[in-house]
Amino acid sequence: MSDFIKTGKFFRRATFDRATAQEKERRITLSFVSEEPVQREFGLEILCCDPGCVRSGRLNKMPLLLDHDPTQQIGVIEEVSFSNGRGRAKARFSKNQKATEVWQDVVDGIRDGVSVGYHIHEMTSAEIDGKDGYRAVDWEPVEISLVAIAADPTVGIGRQGDETVKTIIRGAIAMNNNKNEEIRIREILALGKVHGFRDEAEQAIVDGKSVDQFRGYVLDELKKRDPLTPVENPNSEIGLLAKETKRFSFIKAFNALANPSNRAIQEAAAFEFECSRAVADKLKRQPQGIMVPLEVMKRDLLVGTDNAGGYTVATNLLAGSFIDKLNNAMQVEALGATVLPGLVGDVAIPKNSE
Repeated sequence: MSDFIKTGKFFRRATFDRATAQEKERRITLSFVSEEPVQREFGLEILCCDPGCVRSGRLNKMPLLLDHDPTQQIGVIEEVSFSNGRGRAKARFSKNQKATEVWQDVVDGIRDGVSVGYHIHEMTSAEIDGKDGYRAVDWEPVEISLVAIAADPTVGIGRQGDETVKTIIRGAIAMNNNKNEEIRIREILALGKVHGFRDEAEQAIVDGKSVDQFRGYVLDELKKRDPLTPVENPNSEIGLLAKETKRFSFIKAFNALANPSNRAIQEAAAFEFECSRAVADKLKRQPQGIMVPLEVMKRDLLVGTDNAGGYTVATNLLAGSFIDKLNNAMQVEALGATVLPGLVGDVAIPKNSE
C-alpha cells in the first residue's frame, strides 16, 4: 500500500443538532465519525471505530478548529469515546471573538456542520458492499472542525449510536482527492439549505446532477410558489440643473462619509448631502450612506478634464501604424537646383573661365 494511503490526511464530515448545545457552559455534544463507507480515490474506506483501532495520543485536549484551519482554534475537545461503531466527543467553545461568532451561529441554527481530520497508519483489504475496499485498523484523529457545509448526514452532534440514517451521500470526497466533486457537493447543499430544498439537494447529489441543473430546478420551484414580478426601476432624478450636476463631487461625498466627526469636511459636502436627502425623500427610502441623483450618474465624462472623468478615458497606442518623419521639400530643388548636403568647412568649387 502506498505511503499516501498510510500517512495522508483525510476529512470526514457530518451535521450536528443544535439542541444539544449548553449555552451557559458553551459546550456541545457531537458524533464525529462512524463506520460508514466513504469513497476515496483508492476505493471504499471504512474507519474502524473499535477503541483498539484508534490511536489515543491526541484525544485529550484535541483542538476544535474552524474549517480545518490550524490558525483558527475556536475551542477544545474535552472528552472522546468510541462505542457501537461510532465516535463521540464533547466540545467546549473558547471566548475569543471568532469563537463567539461561530457559537452564536450554532445556537441560531445557522452553522450545523462538523468534520474530523485524521491520519491513517495501517489499512487492510476488505470487501464492502460487494466492492473492493479498505478498513483502517490503525488511524489517528488530529482535530475536529466546524464547517459551513456538512456532506455526511450519518453522524453529527446529538445523533445516537443506534439511529438508522439513510446515507444520501456515500461519504464526503476528500478535498485533496477530487476538488471538482467537493465543489459540486458544497454548492448543491448550500443552494438547498438557503432555499429550503435540503432533501432535493441530497437527491440531486445522488443522481449526479450538476450545480446548474439543480439551480434551474430550484428557480422553477420558487417561481411556482411565488411568481416573479418585474423589478421596479425607480427614477431618482431630482431636477438638477446642468451646472448643479457638474457641481456634485463624489470625492467630497466619500470624504465626508469617511470622516463623520470632521465638521469642515461635512460642511464641504453639504450640497452632496442635500441631493442625497432629496433622492431619499422622492424614493421614500432611508439612505445607507449617500444616494446619488440620476442626473449625476448620467452626466458626460469629459476627456482631458481630470475631475470630470478624464482619467477614465484611455489612449490606445497603435504601434503597428508608425508614421515616418516628414521633411520640408524646397521648391528650388524641384526646379533643378544642386544641393550639397553634409558640408562642414569651407568649400572651393573650380570653374571653367575660358
